[in-house]
Amino acid sequence: MSTKKNRREFLKQSLTLGTSLSIGSLGLASCSNNRCSKSTADIGIDFSRIAYCCINCDDCPLYKATIDNDDKAKMEIAKKWGDAEKPSFKLKDYYCYGCKDKRSCSIPGNECTVRPCAVKKGFATCAQCPDFEACDKELWKKYPTMRDGVRDIKAKLGLT
Repeated sequence: MSTKKNRREFLKQSLTLGTSLSIGSLGLASCSNNRCSKSTADIGIDFSRIAYCCINCDDCPLYKATIDNDDKAKMEIAKKWGDAEKPSFKLKDYYCYGCKDKRSCSIPGNECTVRPCAVKKGFATCAQCPDFEACDKELWKKYPTMRDGVRDIKAKLGLT
């Protein structure tokens, strides 16, 4: 008996598996080398689905619209976030596959400074960084409440 999958389901499953494998191969799926007192399995967090800034990819509307190939939803998001009015805005350049995917996220004019920092330091998320509270990256200045998600994961990992 053969099972047919639609393209979206195939891409979703492939993306999830590929990200999990690549994160695992980099040693980021576990906190053991990053001074965590609990493993990710102990706290039930799959870091392949958590952005470096600790946003859950599955809760991000741009990620969902990208994975679903929904240009109408992407345009609504761009308007809501104020990106559609930018002179350089092009819908084809507006997407998010999750920051741990090789295609990453593209929101022109909103380049992330958190991702390169966490990657350079070898952290799965900013929650593992001992310098997080003093971090002055633009993301934390622009969206100060996002720090709460990082603090929540830090607490779950026993890093507070």
